[in-house]
Amino acid sequence: EIPIFLHGISMGAATVMMAADLPLPESVVGLIGDCGYTSPYDIIAHCAKRWFHIPPFPLVDLLSLFAKAVAGFGYRDCCTLDTLARSSKPIFLIHGGEDDFVPTYMSEENAKAAGNCKGKLIVPGAGHGMSYMTAMEQCRQTLLTYVKEILEENGHGTQEIKDSVSG
Repeated sequence: EIPIFLHGISMGAATVMMAADLPLPESVVGLIGDCGYTSPYDIIAHCAKRWFHIPPFPLVDLLSLFAKAVAGFGYRDCCTLDTLARSSKPIFLIHGGEDDFVPTYMSEENAKAAGNCKGKLIVPGAGHGMSYMTAMEQCRQTLLTYVKEILEENGHGTQEIKDSVSG
């Protein structure tokens, strides 16, 4: 009966977004993704190019085939853009403006794909997963506004909201 928000940073954010279209319990009322990537293929291809100066094809495609043989799915088989488009759960996205691991454009793509994106916050100067540490009060106030909005939409009273977001 207690409202739940799923929150994740980096791979945790991608996991939350991948779960967005699953039959989640009704108590899950909202999602928060911080520096989430769009797919395993996209992030591995980005890192191969950025850090190792290796073109994604054929290496990442071969690794994807190996993953499909071993794990039963390829790197393109799971994509947050697809799950967010199918989800009705509200999501708020955060990303560091200076993220050198997961490019900011991936959060932009996630926001466009989401069927119920309540907003996004790109924190200037923040690196990967460092938005809250870089702009603590801005992140806190933005997330509190989002949480309050979702709780009110789900019929939770003012005192209940105050109790759940205090501290």
